[in-house]
Amino acid sequence: MFEDALNYPREGDDWLTKILIGGGLQWVAAFIVFVSVFLMFVGIGFLTIWFAVVPGIVLAGYTLDVARSVLDSDPEMPAFEDWQRLFVDGLKVFLVGIVYGLPLLVLGLVFLAVAVLGGRADVGALVIVVFFLVAFAYSLAVTYVFPVSLVNMAREDDVAAAFDFAVLSDVALDGDYAVGWLLAVVVKLLGGVVNSILGAVVVGFLLVPLVQFYTRVSGTYLLTRGFMDVRGIDFDPDTDHQTTLDEAAGSDAGLGEGEDDDSMPEAQTTVEPDSDVDDTVSSLKDVEQSRPPADAAGETSDEDASDAGAADNADADETDADSDADDADDDDDDSAGGGERRDDRSV
Repeated sequence: MFEDALNYPREGDDWLTKILIGGGLQWVAAFIVFVSVFLMFVGIGFLTIWFAVVPGIVLAGYTLDVARSVLDSDPEMPAFEDWQRLFVDGLKVFLVGIVYGLPLLVLGLVFLAVAVLGGRADVGALVIVVFFLVAFAYSLAVTYVFPVSLVNMAREDDVAAAFDFAVLSDVALDGDYAVGWLLAVVVKLLGGVVNSILGAVVVGFLLVPLVQFYTRVSGTYLLTRGFMDVRGIDFDPDTDHQTTLDEAAGSDAGLGEGEDDDSMPEAQTTVEPDSDVDDTVSSLKDVEQSRPPADAAGETSDEDASDAGAADNADADETDADSDADDADDDDDDSAGGGERRDDRSV
C-alpha cells in the first residue's frame, strides 16, 4: 500500500498537469503569506494575508475530492474541474476543523483564567505547563481522528458524518487505520526531507510547493485506504467505473427505444388460454350448477326410472299391435287365395 500511495499521484496521462495546478495553488498561498509578512510593517499585512486562505480552501476541497475518488476505486487522482464545488467542499472542511478546535479554545480560556486568578507566579507557571501538555495531547488526538472525519464525510457526502462518533471510534481504534496513518506520517516526513534539500537551492525552492502537494495526495490515499480496510470496502482500481456507467446508461436508453432487445417481447408476451379448455370448464360449471340436491336427485331418479318403464311397456304394446295387424293381413291373403282356387275348379 505504501508503494501504491507513492505512485498514485503519477497515475494517468495528465498527472503532471494536476501536480502543477495543485502545487501552483500551494505556491500562491505561500507567496501571499510571504508578501503579507513584509506588509505588516506598513500596517496592511493583516488585510492581504486573508487572501492566502482562498487557495487553502480550494486545496482542502481537493483533498476531500481525492478521498472520494479513492473510495470509488478510481486509479487516478481527480482533475481540477468544478472549482465551485472544490471551494464549497473546502469550506466544509474548514467548518469541521473549527468545530474540532473549539474544545482547545475553551481549555485555553479556562487555564488562562486559572493562571491569572491564581495570584502566584509558580501556580501560573504550573497551569501553563499543564495547559500545553493537555493541548499537545488533544492536538495529537485530533490529528489522528480528523482524517477519519473527512473520509467519512466524503463517503456520506454529509457534514454531519464528520461527527459520527460510532464510525470514528470504530475506525480510529482499529489497527488497519493506525498503519495507514503511520504510513501517511512517513510520507510527510519524507516530503519534509526533500523540501529541506530543495530549499537550499534557489531554483529548488520553487519546487517545494509541488512536493507538498504530492505528499498531500499520497497521504490522503493512505488514510482513505486505512479507512476502507476497517470498514470492509474493497479497492479495485482495475474496474473501469466510467465505462460501466456508460454501458448502463446505453442499456437503459436501448430499453427505452425498444431497439435490439430480444428480452422485451418475451417480457410482454402473454399466454393465450385454449378455447376448448374454456368451453369444457364452462360446461362442467353448468352441469355442476344444474345438478339437484342429493335428496331431490334420488326422487328424480325414481321418477325417471318409472317413466322409462312406462315408455318400454308402451313400446311393447305397439309392437304386439303391429304383429296382430300383420297376422290379419296374412289371413286375408289366404282367404283370397282360397276363393280363387274354388273358382278355378268350378270352371
